[in-house]
Amino acid sequence: MFALVVAGRVLGSVPGAAEPASGPHAFIRRILEPHFPQSGGSDVVVVFAHIAGAVALMLALPGSRRACRVFASRPLVYLGRISFSLYLVHLPLLHWLGVG
Repeated sequence: MFALVVAGRVLGSVPGAAEPASGPHAFIRRILEPHFPQSGGSDVVVVFAHIAGAVALMLALPGSRRACRVFASRPLVYLGRISFSLYLVHLPLLHWLGVG
């Protein structure tokens, strides 16, 4: 489980193609870029790394008692209940505030 969490965190934090990568991020790019020759070093590799990181985290978290306790906490349960409503009104609200 811990290895999946670490892999998810590393893959999910790969910087964009325009940003310099070092350490594990440079290693991940060197491994993935040959598999995406059509991308020409674009953000396709980065998006794939982020998706793979999210999948690794989703596979690791259901077996974690700590994660279950965190997601079952009152604030997160409440946020889950109102999230769709927030999604529906966030764009008009941002527009009304002059931000969006």
